[in-house]
Amino acid sequence: MTLDIGNDMLLCKVFLASLQGQALSWFHRLPANSIDNFQDLSDVFVGQYLCSTKHKQNISTLQNIKMQENETLREFVKRFGQVVLQVESYSMDAVLQIFKRSICPRTPFFESFAKKPPTSMDDLFRRASKYSMLEDDVRAVTQEVLVVGQDARSEATRSFKAPNHPRSSNRGQDKRRLPLI
Repeated sequence: MTLDIGNDMLLCKVFLASLQGQALSWFHRLPANSIDNFQDLSDVFVGQYLCSTKHKQNISTLQNIKMQENETLREFVKRFGQVVLQVESYSMDAVLQIFKRSICPRTPFFESFAKKPPTSMDDLFRRASKYSMLEDDVRAVTQEVLVVGQDARSEATRSFKAPNHPRSSNRGQDKRRLPLI
């Protein structure tokens, strides 16, 4: 589809047709006759939504990201990857080195990473995905052991539960007394 760049009315109508949600509501709140041409419309629109744009980050932003103690590898890789997408320009080697310093040592993934560093971000994410599945399996087995252990303790407690009322030492002589009137 080709648009006649000189036809401001057509450009404004096409622009309006592309809006939805909050942007469309914003357009309908514009004062009547406040837009004379497409340039005015685009200037007002950019002025309204410029603050919503995501600004590119530099590579030092990545250096501030560290894997948290209670964070899974999957969660960390996702968070790290989102920041990498915001970094304007970077060297692959620098990103991989920063990633290595950011993950928790003493983990199977860290050891694998140290022995054979990934060659690309795709390789990094593929290997991290495999180790995330391993981490999930270990967590599931650990939780099963804890649940089974709790069930066994609960069963033992039920089996050896003390009676609610004290037993009388003279069982055979336990006779009910009638109230004296």
